[in-house]
Amino acid sequence: MSVATIRAAIGTALATIASINSVNNQVPDSIGKLPCTVASCERIRYHTTLDGTKTQEWRILLLLAERDSKAAHDDLDPYLEVSGGDSVKYTLENADIGDDRSVSIAENVGHISYRNKTFIGAEFILEVVETP
Repeated sequence: MSVATIRAAIGTALATIASINSVNNQVPDSIGKLPCTVASCERIRYHTTLDGTKTQEWRILLLLAERDSKAAHDDLDPYLEVSGGDSVKYTLENADIGDDRSVSIAENVGHISYRNKTFIGAEFILEVVETP
């Protein structure tokens, strides 16, 4: 799958989370209504074996609120769960994205800096493996 195809599949998957208002498949000019996501391909690893396998690493930013509050932090919790309707991990791992995919890390949980603003949110690392 191409980078563009995987980007579109990530957007399609994240759009199934009903509580997310805006899904951005590329770094947007404006982020739209919160909560929203921004997906960007961070790196591609080409495996040295002759089979042509490659791994794409994607960073998914989840931006929930611009104001720091207990309610905003509480709203973040369901997105961080292993499963459930708002779980970013579950949604991405159960979508039709590449041959194998896993969300191995949720980092910067709480405060996210994006475009010189601080948001309540988290960053998820999605690895997508493609085998020929």
